[in-house]
Amino acid sequence: MKLTIQGLRLGTGGNNRESWHAADRRKRREKESVWIFLRSQFGLVPPKLPLTITVTRVGPRTVDAHDNLPCACKYIVDEIARYLGVDDANPQLTWKYAQEKSQEFGVRIEIEEVQ
Repeated sequence: MKLTIQGLRLGTGGNNRESWHAADRRKRREKESVWIFLRSQFGLVPPKLPLTITVTRVGPRTVDAHDNLPCACKYIVDEIARYLGVDDANPQLTWKYAQEKSQEFGVRIEIEEVQ
């Protein structure tokens, strides 16, 4: 299943230059957006584990893929794991990260059940 949250602007990972107020607002916005989208797609019953989840950051500029990309997606990952009722380090979850250049901001979440 693919979910796209258009207009959601993720941070740039460890390179964010923002006050703690702005960072807190961004964190809350990211988590709330993911929670609403997951509940609208799956309702109260999350998909069964094991899962492979790919989080794609969409925006006009890319970030370093090896360290800043996972950091930029942190709150998205945390909220997905919370919705699933497990810790994000659960061995039944495989996390993948990608990024895509576009003039519009957004986040795409792909959830695949592993057989």
